[in-house]
Amino acid sequence: FTFDYDPCLDLVIERRSAALTALLSAVYSRHANVGFLQDGHSLVNSYGADFWRFLSEVLAQYPARTVLEVGCGGCVLLERLKALGCQVVGVDPSPFAAEAGRRKDINVIQEIFPPSSLNCRPDLIFQVDVLEHIEDPLSLLRAEAECLDEGGLIVVNVPDCSRSIELGDI
Repeated sequence: FTFDYDPCLDLVIERRSAALTALLSAVYSRHANVGFLQDGHSLVNSYGADFWRFLSEVLAQYPARTVLEVGCGGCVLLERLKALGCQVVGVDPSPFAAEAGRRKDINVIQEIFPPSSLNCRPDLIFQVDVLEHIEDPLSLLRAEAECLDEGGLIVVNVPDCSRSIELGDI
């Protein structure tokens, strides 16, 4: 991968090209989870646990009833939210995510966001390590906002690569 800088967003982002878009579409449609949030992955207990703590703090202040995760992978977080009594739905193009959803009795819409078949208006939408891979991040956020129930909340988690970038390891 090569990187660009978007000064309007103050964002380091993957350099966009037709070849990259085709490659990412092919990867996301395969039977593989490109993320770490899957049962048995070591980062679920560290990086994933950090986000879960943050999300738990958000939920303590903003108790959501209907929650949608964009890029739900192994449905690890949705499973926890479902156990708390939330109605949950995931959106992820990967057959891996759809299979994880079936195993955990979680509705996973196997599409790229925004899905054509969403039949709820979530009051919380979240994503973990998704935004930095999106060709047009503002369009994704606008589409998420359009799906939200009135007064809903969007939570975005992106990796903090500050130290790596300072060391020259982009």
